[in-house]
Amino acid sequence: MSFIVQIIDAALPGDATQRQRMIDQLVEQHQSDNAGPGAALGKLYQQLVAQYPCLSTYKEDGIDECVWGDGPLIGNFGQKIAVLNIAQNQEQVLAVILKLAGELNLKVVDVQEELVYYPKSQEAADFIKAHEKPAVKEKPLTEKSVLDFIVARLKPLFEPAGFVWNKKEKWAERTVPYGTQRLWLSVEKRRYTFAIYLTARFDIPAVGELVQRVTGDLSVSEYTVGCNYPYFTGRSRPPEVEKLGNVDELVQITNLIEDLTKTTVLPFFETTLDLEKLSSAINNPEKCGYFMSTFFMQALSLAFLVQPSKIRETADIYRNCIKSLNYSEEAYMKPIDNFVTKLIALNPTL
Repeated sequence: MSFIVQIIDAALPGDATQRQRMIDQLVEQHQSDNAGPGAALGKLYQQLVAQYPCLSTYKEDGIDECVWGDGPLIGNFGQKIAVLNIAQNQEQVLAVILKLAGELNLKVVDVQEELVYYPKSQEAADFIKAHEKPAVKEKPLTEKSVLDFIVARLKPLFEPAGFVWNKKEKWAERTVPYGTQRLWLSVEKRRYTFAIYLTARFDIPAVGELVQRVTGDLSVSEYTVGCNYPYFTGRSRPPEVEKLGNVDELVQITNLIEDLTKTTVLPFFETTLDLEKLSSAINNPEKCGYFMSTFFMQALSLAFLVQPSKIRETADIYRNCIKSLNYSEEAYMKPIDNFVTKLIALNPTL
């Protein structure tokens, strides 16, 4: 049996009829503008999913373990009101909500009883005391728990843009005219931390076919161009979470990743829907350094597909970057020169 609570970030009238009319208006406004949570409600959301994960993070055979009756949970949070459907452990979950809401100066309405709990009121304190679950030692973070937490926060951002999440591989993908766009996530266990990797991947079959022609190696199947965390931030190291850190630290790091996704990564996917724009975003003096080792064949093949006559100019961009960074010409320049020479040989008119 579902149990509905409303959490409100606004002053409420004392009169019950006026109060209900105002709450109805807040619900209607949230449903119409879908603007996402305000500051206090956004913080409450982060704290709640840290204790009670969103329904969307559970596998089909584990849905019964979730306390929420619907998801994604973020969709239930508006600027001034959140409406939550608690499917099980209602009293325990409500006690947690009351405690967290009180610290954020939020009101909580028990819809079933038509009862309003004001921040840090005696009624709220009595309910918390009666139903709060005894504190238990926080479980240490794991690679899986870190990854699942981040995925739960990013899914609501990518799904409206047409991306589908692959639960097993932990990536979001959508089909575009030249192939597939993917957001790829992974967590690496280090000695004291978990490193979090985020890469915008572009899988382009035409690039793979061109690499095969140039190298003469038909076993080469790599056709991916990847823009990783440093590409978007300029930072050489990925974000990390202490292995013995608490959930608050994970929330802070996830906030940074979520902001990066909203302001940079998703807009980047939208502006690279054709090969010409993708090539321009990769093969330029500011960004080419990120592709000189791992993806240089794919990046140059992409440039050749888009504009064969400019391949020498594109190669010069890489050569100048290698010189400015004092990289080994034998290790970096020679492979690029050899590959470009073979590309040019494919088109005698060049």
